Amino acid sequence: NKSDNGPGEKHFQMTCHSGGSLSVYVEPVFPRPLIVVMGNSPVAISLLKMSSELGYETLWTVTPEKENETLEVDRIQKTFDLKNINLSSPCFIIVCTQGENDWEALESAMKTSVNYVAFVGSRRKTETLKKELSENGVSPDRLGKMVNPAGLDLKARTPSEIALSILAEIVQLLRDDNTLDNQVVSESEEKAIDPVCGMKVDTELTKITFQFKSQDYHFCCNGCKTKFKNNPELFLIAS
Repeated sequence: NKSDNGPGEKHFQMTCHSGGSLSVYVEPVFPRPLIVVMGNSPVAISLLKMSSELGYETLWTVTPEKENETLEVDRIQKTFDLKNINLSSPCFIIVCTQGENDWEALESAMKTSVNYVAFVGSRRKTETLKKELSENGVSPDRLGKMVNPAGLDLKARTPSEIALSILAEIVQLLRDDNTLDNQVVSESEEKAIDPVCGMKVDTELTKITFQFKSQDYHFCCNGCKTKFKNNPELFLIAS
């Protein structure tokens, strides 16, 4: 009744036979998982193809001479450097270089804050690379989180089967609510600035430090540490 209207109110007649009830359906849209595949091995190619079929976002890091232009991926980076890449959660990195640029790719992956970093390779090779990474400042805690063997134990043998086992493990982790909340280490964790190159350094992941005048300085690599150690004042003035 229009006479019942209060100040500023307008009433509209509902002609719906339901009597005025309204059903609202809300479908949550979650971010697509980001699958970072490093390398051009048969396992890498299978991973990229299967990830696309699952609707996941794909980032392929590969050297220019190994790029396959017929392969459909969301993003391609022709270098293994992940330093300036936005690795939004949930993110999974799989290093499957398998003999080509293993060290370069794995070091880059381990220096990110992504929790899931899998390496496709033998245990012997993995232990050798872990030792080298430790000598270059990657912390034991970080190295302990590296996934190897990669994927669920499906008795996989072929490259496609290995890729399937890795994606099966990723699906399992995605369906674990606790895992989703912790795919990327919190940005609130303490970070330092390398005084030589200006790179942000996660003090929990790298332990390359040098004390000067009772203050600890953190570095992304031993090269930056050596430059600073030889002439600290030069870099402190510049910063």
